Amino acid sequence: MKKIYLTLLFILGSLMLSAQVETSQPRIVVVPFINKGQDYRTVYEEDENIQIVMSQINNVFGKKNAELINFRAALEQAEADGAVYGDGTQGDLASMIAELTGADIYVTAKIITNFSSSGNSVRIMLQAYDAGGTSQVLGETTGFSGEMYSNDVAALAVRALARVADEFLDLIQQKFNNMLLVGRPIKLEFRIKEDVDVDFLETEVDATGDLISEAISSWVSKHAYKNNYDNKASESGKVIKYKYVQVPIRDEEGNNYSVKDRFLKELRLYLRSIGYNARASVSGSNAQVIITGIRE
Repeated sequence: MKKIYLTLLFILGSLMLSAQVETSQPRIVVVPFINKGQDYRTVYEEDENIQIVMSQINNVFGKKNAELINFRAALEQAEADGAVYGDGTQGDLASMIAELTGADIYVTAKIITNFSSSGNSVRIMLQAYDAGGTSQVLGETTGFSGEMYSNDVAALAVRALARVADEFLDLIQQKFNNMLLVGRPIKLEFRIKEDVDVDFLETEVDATGDLISEAISSWVSKHAYKNNYDNKASESGKVIKYKYVQVPIRDEEGNNYSVKDRFLKELRLYLRSIGYNARASVSGSNAQVIITGIRE
């Protein structure tokens, strides 16, 4: 009887945990892999095989009910907005495309076609990244068509994807569900500009006697997603570093939560309210706040 009772408790606990995990699908945009110094237009438009394989990736993912955003349309929109290509890394450029489209995840596809006397083949290397500013790797896989005496690149691509698409998309969904539940991590660093006479560990905020470091810790505690953050941050008079602070993926209305336009903006305004000017920036998973002056 005791064993049955424990089993029921375990099942009930599992069901309660499952109920907490949202099951909405991530919005995915697939982009071709580029090397540093290359641009998307050159890579995509000057290689017909890449266009064919990219189309098949979208077709296969679409048949698996993935919510896809069209890369070509995103590319055209980015160009219409005056975006510049070829001056950054793969992650920088792919993140820009993902931000433009509102995607939750971007997937890079490195496509290798090989034509030889022993047969033709297509190899597709896929890597999935969090598009919310952290560029965290969510999964990777490689599909290989095997060598065949066929010039049909589309058919070879489908053959390569058939062996990996289900498992890859399942992994992305699992990682996305987990981020919905616990948030996505960012590294958060505070610094004081050299000519500003402020010390995190000595300067008091107001008559309460709270130090700046204590005020910051209190704010982070309240605004970290589900109070999940590094509560043993390293502190000195001029630098405070949090190894991780969890932020949500969606806001209260179900829209994408922006680290830059929401979390860092609110943090900057809070610092302003307690008497300090600051500027904030984010690059990948690294967020930095610099106190630039004391408000009069």
